[in-house]
Amino acid sequence: MKPKLRAVAAAAALLLVALSLPNAVRAQSGPWAKYDGKMKGEALIRESDGGSLREVQSIVEGGGDVNWQLTPTGLTPLMAAASAGHADVVAFLLGKGADAALKDANGRTALDRAVTFGANDVAKLLRQATTGSPPTPPNAAPAPSAIPAPAVPAPAVPATRWAPFGTYRPGDRVQFFAGGWKLGTVKEVGAAGSAGAKAVAPGERKYLIAPDAYPTWPDWVTWGSVAGPAREPFWTGFFVGAWALGETMAVNGRTDGTNAYDEFAFHAATEALRVNADGTYAWKATGGRVVTGRWTPATDGPGIVLVQAYRGKDWTLRNETNAAEENIRGLETARLTTPGVMSVLAHRPLGR
Repeated sequence: MKPKLRAVAAAAALLLVALSLPNAVRAQSGPWAKYDGKMKGEALIRESDGGSLREVQSIVEGGGDVNWQLTPTGLTPLMAAASAGHADVVAFLLGKGADAALKDANGRTALDRAVTFGANDVAKLLRQATTGSPPTPPNAAPAPSAIPAPAVPAPAVPATRWAPFGTYRPGDRVQFFAGGWKLGTVKEVGAAGSAGAKAVAPGERKYLIAPDAYPTWPDWVTWGSVAGPAREPFWTGFFVGAWALGETMAVNGRTDGTNAYDEFAFHAATEALRVNADGTYAWKATGGRVVTGRWTPATDGPGIVLVQAYRGKDWTLRNETNAAEENIRGLETARLTTPGVMSVLAHRPLGR
């Protein structure tokens, strides 16, 4: 009897392999199959946030994990789509096994985020998912794979100012940029005449923040790199408008035997960037070449991503406004970054 049982077990195992192979092949098909899991996950979150259903479908067909979570925010594709109110993307992700119970770094589910941002249709979908009802988007006729690209332009993103210095008070939960967006708690608000003035130069505008990762080692962070943990209009609206690009600065020390001097040399901006409220951009690079395309909200915090911009790369634009540039030169500053390429400084007049 034992040889027969082993034969039956072997046959069953072969059958399981045969049944699973076609599914595995289908799960890794299309243009995204060649990329690693991290790239697929980040792209899936970006496209879910931007509402690009066709691209979301393509990434999932290429093996993208619908439950991939971004570090350190814990954001998932479902949460990104829910926050932005993209009901068709939410329905598709739920149909592909997205877990609506997952929580971000602040303990919020996709449903919590949908409610916070007033995405009522999405909230209804997510409530249906938790009760076992089919996740069908409102007024949906064809299946998600048959939905055509939107014929209407994306809604305009109004230009907005960054959260003014002093918006966040001691005890407030915030995020701050230090090589990546990190969570922390405001301990002091530093400015001339404040309790923290002894630790901050006169005229500076900084928050003393205790990071979650090392709460006993608070540090001062310039106000342009601080935001609340929940998405607000300025996360993208701040970047709408015209920016001068390409300025570089050198700082050199010199002494004449008696006095020491700091000398500053500037190479003027030679490029330009216009970020439009309709989700498009135009980048005039060195030599006069103009690159145009669309931008999407950054998935990990305040900022925007210029899709396939200069050199065909995705460039992230983040705020770097600081007191020195404000007080001395009257400028707002930002920086464009992309992996493997030197970053690009951007600036424009205060109050543009």
